[in-house]
Amino acid sequence: MVPLELPIDDPKASVRVDDYREGTLLFHISSPISFPRFAVFYEGHLKYLTEEQVFPFTYDVLEGSNGTNAIALFSGERKQFIVMPHGGPHGTNTTYFSRYSILYAHLGYSILYINYRGSLGSTLEFAMPKKGRAGKEDVDDVHEFMQKCRTEYGATRVGIFGYSHGGFLSAFIAGMYPDDPDFVIAGGPVTNFVSSYFTSDIPDWTLVEAGI
Repeated sequence: MVPLELPIDDPKASVRVDDYREGTLLFHISSPISFPRFAVFYEGHLKYLTEEQVFPFTYDVLEGSNGTNAIALFSGERKQFIVMPHGGPHGTNTTYFSRYSILYAHLGYSILYINYRGSLGSTLEFAMPKKGRAGKEDVDDVHEFMQKCRTEYGATRVGIFGYSHGGFLSAFIAGMYPDDPDFVIAGGPVTNFVSSYFTSDIPDWTLVEAGI
């Protein structure tokens, strides 16, 4: 099987396939700064079905240590950052468009969507080390990117915002490094494995992440 190469301008953009039949591929493409745009690919030719809408910001994919990365949407002078780890924990952040990110950017915040150790989308080895080690490698990876905001971009205000396992990491960062984040938003966090086992609708997750 020959890999399919789409002739798109932005190699970091996110592509989602909607349909494929009789050699015709229907998909939509977007990025953190461009609204999803539908297109058709047939016999080597690419035809866009909707117009491009690009917002006045920039973005990049940043590399961290241990194979980690973060999708950064930069706004203004890069003095205020919101670090956003995904949930799961075995989820992933991509370069797909987010209206929330655009809202935050218009408010003057740059965003870092982090893929810490345990994230999907890379290798099985990268996704599995988290088993039984919640609150260790993932917290270290998130904290590393929080420090990058200050050391590499000179940010004066850095906060963290996550939901589910992202909320867990937000709460953990607040406890481990109370003087580091300027603000913390922990949505639906797991803060007690024991009580979570009896109250959660996924008690097996609690056992796995606790190493049991």
